[in-house]
Amino acid sequence: MTHPATSAPVFRFPVALLVLGAITMAAARAGADPAPTAQAEAADTPASLRAPADHALLFEAVVAEGVQTYRCGPDGTYALLGPTALLRGREGQYVAHYAGPTWHYQDGSAIVAKPMAKEPRANTIDALLLQVTQHSGRDGFFSAVAYIQRLATTGGAAPSHCDSAHDSALAVPYSAIYRFWAPKK
Repeated sequence: MTHPATSAPVFRFPVALLVLGAITMAAARAGADPAPTAQAEAADTPASLRAPADHALLFEAVVAEGVQTYRCGPDGTYALLGPTALLRGREGQYVAHYAGPTWHYQDGSAIVAKPMAKEPRANTIDALLLQVTQHSGRDGFFSAVAYIQRLATTGGAAPSHCDSAHDSALAVPYSAIYRFWAPKK
């Protein structure tokens, strides 16, 4: 089956948070130093999605595998349940991304964030700027992260209507770049 608006494949099944086990194994193999991967924010990033000027890019990762999962509501529209994704840094680092929204780095540090700004994009999920609201886990690499950007999104959008008598969960594959920002020292 394909997503009618994008011709991307869609999967109709409940999506479990399967990524954490994969991260543990991948982290053991990676062992790379999570150094910054870009000198400055892309010039084409909309102003509303830019991190504050007193923050520096700490880490960038791409979605290696990911879906946005939706549930069909009684009103015939899909409601977002959340993402399930495995992100990968340029040097092999791994991050689990799941409902909350939460990002869990390979060293055990985790963050939860809330959207601050969004830029709608045609036939895909919105580009976002999120502010971190919670740090947990070990005092690790993500302990300094204050903002996250979701950029260059492809896919992940649900159809506008569903049949609540027949549709339950819908997992739509997506890709994106995530950038993690921390205060400048």
